[in-house]
Amino acid sequence: MTGAPAGQIAAFRAHFHRRRRPFVQIRVFRTAASLRRYARLSRPVDPFAYRRFHALATIWTRSRLTASGSWRRTPEHGEILFCATHLTPEVIAHESAHHALGYARRRRLHLVDTARPFADPDEEHFCYALGGLTAAITHGLRVRGFLSPPREVRHTG
Repeated sequence: MTGAPAGQIAAFRAHFHRRRRPFVQIRVFRTAASLRRYARLSRPVDPFAYRRFHALATIWTRSRLTASGSWRRTPEHGEILFCATHLTPEVIAHESAHHALGYARRRRLHLVDTARPFADPDEEHFCYALGGLTAAITHGLRVRGFLSPPREVRHTG
């Protein structure tokens, strides 16, 4: 990998939805120390958390100037950094949730606690984004050999 940050062993894009453009850049580092070094050099990091984290989600919005002279947001939503030795469902879901919330804010989804027994359209939109991103990250990690293939579940009875 030419030009990759020190300690990075994989990088790929994960999309919120299969057929849509918004994505998150995923970076996997060999060690927590290399992940933290990259994080410290590329963004402001809480000094207390800096010594403890094994994954990090950073959300941003970028715009570009179009040929017509107007500004348009890019499909990039930021990045998630993972440490290869801490790739658990909990960590993947946790970092995905940060980005799904950023996705919801960027689209001005209205997520509220209601007494309704069913989900409203904004809640469904958020949940699909979270599920899609988590699935894309899991798939990307699996095809690169970081996660085992899913086991077949056999039902008896």
